[in-house]
Formats: sequence, structure tokens, C-alpha cells
Amino acid sequence: MEPIQKAAIARASAALRIATDNTTELARAFVEGAKAIALTDERWQVLDALRACGNPLVQRAAQAPNVLSDSAWGRGDAAALAAAYIGSIAEQSLLDQIMVGARVIPDAARVLVAAGFAASNTGEASLKAVKHLSLAGEQGDPTKVAAICVVSDELLRAGGDAVDRLFEAEMTQAIVRATNRSILAGVASLTTTSVDATGDALADLRAGLAKAQPSESYVVAVPTGVALDLATRVEGGGMGVRGGLFRPGIFVVAVDSQDAMTIIPTSRLAVRDFGLTVRRSAEALVEMSDEPDGTGEAVSLWQSNLRAVLVERTYRLIPGNTAIVEVG
Repeated sequence: MEPIQKAAIARASAALRIATDNTTELARAFVEGAKAIALTDERWQVLDALRACGNPLVQRAAQAPNVLSDSAWGRGDAAALAAAYIGSIAEQSLLDQIMVGARVIPDAARVLVAAGFAASNTGEASLKAVKHLSLAGEQGDPTKVAAICVVSDELLRAGGDAVDRLFEAEMTQAIVRATNRSILAGVASLTTTSVDATGDALADLRAGLAKAQPSESYVVAVPTGVALDLATRVEGGGMGVRGGLFRPGIFVVAVDSQDAMTIIPTSRLAVRDFGLTVRRSAEALVEMSDEPDGTGEAVSLWQSNLRAVLVERTYRLIPGNTAIVEVG
């Protein structure tokens, strides 16, 4: 390798390391801000708690005009914290993997996107008709996903790296599970092509992709066991046990509640992401259940000395004429 090539690679590696470290710091600051919010007793105390937080990134985000509140996580420094945190959990999230290949719609009042082609020469001033409409307007109401994370007051006040990691893991798990379930419920209403499973994870993936609509990329929601199988295949390209990039253009996400493989052609979708907010939960009673349905035991947060934060993510999935494939 030439010295100039080595130097270029070294510079690129250093830039990537700096960018990654900065993103990690921002994501960690988001978690610390969420923990500070959880420790407040009243809503009016939130800003004071954030400004008193030991993390300078949280303190800066809590200063005007970038005030952290229910409606301000999409602006300034606060938006950077939320975006970094979302990026840190993206590999586990169906929504964020879909957004890699989907058309991400900006915050505009009206959207019209179309694409077409002409197979012959077009004369000067001749009409150029749009052949294929990719997206026109928006369909459906926004979807709000709410995930609640409940932690004991003693644990939060204990502090330390171990507590922070535990709090982050529980909050992330709640957000990912809720968002993934919401996405799968949303695509379940789309036209579905069913493919019989063969019992071999890789063969099933290939069979499903063969039946899927043409797309620049695909997101595949799989049961945990299938993710483990694909992760240990030579063809896996280094994906982890919870999923990841299987091959360029094929993203796998493990979903514990799944019993079939769902293949989503992402470049045929459009998504409008309204961002992420976190606030102190004002609920007095919480049903301690993986799937709250009103029949479980309701626990009083105050009487049990528990704290809770409510993390909400709002998005709109615009399917157009997209169809999914289910293998199983």
C-alpha cells in the first residue's frame, strides 16, 4: 500500500472515530436527561433538574431557545440528543431500518413526489408525461408509540455507571418493543403474499425475497431463533444476534413476538418522522405487564416508591402500493 493511501485511510479512520465518539456522548446525554426527568416530582421541576444535571450537553440543551420540554425535542441541541439516541438503537428498530431505504418526508404542509421515464427521444417543447406515480399526498393519521419505563427511586438515586447502563437498557427495550410492534401492526393491513416455510432460515429468506416486490432495500422482521440462525451463517456478513445488515440492501431485525418472517420492501414506502420526546409519567397507577390489557395488577407508583418516564415517538408510514411477504 502506498504511503499516501495509508495517510488517507488514517485520516478517514480518525474522522470516523471522532464522529462515533461524539454520537455516543450525545446518546449518553439523552439517557442522563431522561433519568433526571424521572427523578422529578412535578412537571414544573423538569427544567431546573435538567439545568442542574451534571452533563454539560444536557445543561446546554435545557437553555433557551433549545429548552427541553414535551414540544421542544425537535429543535436545536435537544434534537441532536434525541437523534443520537435514536441512532444508537436503530439496528434494533424496524422503523429506523425502514427509514434507511424509504423516502423520508420533510416537515412540509403538502408533499407530491413522482417519477417516470421516456424510452424515446423527446422533441423540443414536447410534453413529458409522468409514467409512474411514486407518492401523492399522505395517507392515514400519525401513529404515536408510547413506551413507559418504571424504575425504583432508590436505584435511580444510587447513581453510577451500572445504574445508568441498567436504566438505558430498560428504556431502550421498552421503546424498541413498542415501536416494532406498532410497525408490524401497521404493515399487517397491506397486501400480503404468503410463502410456506422450509424450516431453513436462509432458504426461507431467499424464497421470501424471490416473491417480494422490486425494491432498493428490504427490512426483514424475524423471530429470535431465525436471527440467531442467520447470524451464524457464513452469508450473514457479520450481523449480530439481534439482527443488522445481512447483505447490502437486506436488514434483519429480531422481534421476540414474531412467529413468522416478514419482508418489507422499504424503497416503496415513505415515512414522516415526528421525533422522540421523553417526559415524567404523570400516571398514578401502572399495570405491570408486557402486554397491558386491563386485567393485570395495577401498581401505585407513589406507594411503591417507583419512578417512571414516558417516551413517545410519533411517525406516519405511507405505504402507497407496497405489499409485504410473510414466510411461515
